[in-house]
Amino acid sequence: MRKVPIVREKQVTQWPEYDQLEGGLPNYWYPAMQGRSLRGKVPMRILGQSVLFVRDGVEVFAIADRCLHRGTPMRFAKRDFPGTLSCVYHGWCYDLRTGNLVAALTDGPDSPMVGKVSIKTYPVEERFGLIWIYMGEGSPPPLEEDVPEEFLDPGSVRCIRISEQEGNWRFATENTFDDA
Repeated sequence: MRKVPIVREKQVTQWPEYDQLEGGLPNYWYPAMQGRSLRGKVPMRILGQSVLFVRDGVEVFAIADRCLHRGTPMRFAKRDFPGTLSCVYHGWCYDLRTGNLVAALTDGPDSPMVGKVSIKTYPVEERFGLIWIYMGEGSPPPLEEDVPEEFLDPGSVRCIRISEQEGNWRFATENTFDDA
């Protein structure tokens, strides 16, 4: 009989709780993009999750970027009906607000799958020129609890610059506390 090695989580520091947060802090609101840059659909990876942002009329939604049926990226989906997104592979059609499967176009109107599965949705808000996403589970706290009050002050001037940087989020966070 062959021995199977035990794989342990990699411990980087002397603080195991810190090491477990490698992907980020999930129970917070995050600014994802400028609102004006969302026309149609935009895929993004946030805290290790593949998320698809969708603008449907004036509303913004965020869903998992994988169809539950065969795993096809929803970024290729079509908006055949208002408030829904239909996978291009087999036509599974999801409600953008709830994530519920509302139709399986290949099965016809009496599909036994309708109402039994839901794609993951994420709470989003469009405020202050930004689209915010809550990456945690359950009901999110009010956006104001996670955003510095100076940012929310109507008299403040907000200059937004978004850039992607390679690296670990911890370095940027840790260095904001470095007085040097």
